[in-house]
Amino acid sequence: EAEKLLIEFLEGHPQAYDVINELGDLYIARGDAARGLDLLKRSHALEPFNTYAMSRLCFHSAFDHRVDAAELYRINREYSDYMVTMAKSHVLPDPPVRPDDGKIHIGYLAYDFNDTVTSWFVEPMLRRYDKSRFHVTCYSGAEVIDNVTERLSGLVDEWRTIQQVDVSGAADQVRRDGIDILVLASFFRGEDRQVLAHRAAPVQVGYQNRVTSAALDTMDYVFTEEMSDPTGKVEQFYSESLIRITNHACYLPPRDAPKISPPPCLENGFITFGSFNNLSKINIEVIRTWSALLDAVPDSRLLLRFSKLFDIPGTIEFFRDRFVSFGVDPERLIFQGFRETRQDHLLGLLEADVILDPFPCNGGTTSFEALWMGVPFITMNCDTLMGRQGLCKLTKVGLTDLIARTSSEYVEIGRKLSLDFPRINALRSSLRQMTEDKFFQYDQHI
Repeated sequence: EAEKLLIEFLEGHPQAYDVINELGDLYIARGDAARGLDLLKRSHALEPFNTYAMSRLCFHSAFDHRVDAAELYRINREYSDYMVTMAKSHVLPDPPVRPDDGKIHIGYLAYDFNDTVTSWFVEPMLRRYDKSRFHVTCYSGAEVIDNVTERLSGLVDEWRTIQQVDVSGAADQVRRDGIDILVLASFFRGEDRQVLAHRAAPVQVGYQNRVTSAALDTMDYVFTEEMSDPTGKVEQFYSESLIRITNHACYLPPRDAPKISPPPCLENGFITFGSFNNLSKINIEVIRTWSALLDAVPDSRLLLRFSKLFDIPGTIEFFRDRFVSFGVDPERLIFQGFRETRQDHLLGLLEADVILDPFPCNGGTTSFEALWMGVPFITMNCDTLMGRQGLCKLTKVGLTDLIARTSSEYVEIGRKLSLDFPRINALRSSLRQMTEDKFFQYDQHI
């Protein structure tokens, strides 16, 4: 319904870049990233560097099978150069005279310090920093304040709320606080980098929840690891120095995660594949490959669930038609809507025997959740950071045979795994411990 209204409006107002943004967002949300991104580029041409279009181009371009690592970097670099140029007009205040406490002052900045992915990866660090050596301040631009926000605020020395402060004001606050190292905890959206464009701290670092380089001349380092960013192959796509550590993604499993149950194939007698990823990642090439896999595995099913979009009949019809165009019987597709709690979401993962990872943008947190619930996944190794997430995770848990490099390999891997019910059952009972051993090298869960 929205698509029809937006198109009708644009017929009479073709220069309305903000409406073009809305239509682009609509297409991206329902899995047509290429079409949506073309509209956002049109918006940028009409109103250069408007925040809405550029911020989403920086992120969602990673979902487009037409975009390689070089192009993804170029898009981010273009917007970041603009942000740095705009920031130069703002003069930062002199830093205050800070008490000589002998500590390094670290700031963590994010616009989603609440019950979201960013917090699940930051909390383990905030709980374990050495308070005798470091003074930690968090700068939260989160619009929603919840119990996670409150919990995080109790873990650090200072908590600054900046959601109602403009970018230059936030940069001034960081400067006044005398921060030595400012860590941008989440920067997949282009707009989230604006404070660092002001060079608010002497050393500025990117941590987690990103799609590529921040491409800011004012960001000095990015934390990563060898499998995510292989030495000698990716440096040309970064403006920062890469700091490769053993495990840069400290995911926090929920304390009350559901107990693991046997895979449904043992009772059903057939394989249920599943996808619980952002629908924006399920592009036409992904659907083509998944359709071929369903054809190769008779009687198999595909369970699709992500958000409230699958509570809308029109969205279901759109995705069903795409699969049907590749010969899939619609009766083999299962669509489920939104799960209200994280626990319900994790419980829903147990309804699948094998998870299908999208490409060129693999699952991130979703894949951690699948492994934690004992569900193996098949991935495609692509040429960007986001396209190597699956490779990194599966290699660490010793499942390299589930990593494909072509669509035909992807289908063959899925076909072979679907024939091995005993292996699927064994993985269901062992993956959580394997994930614990390989990823979560800190003490008990929160």
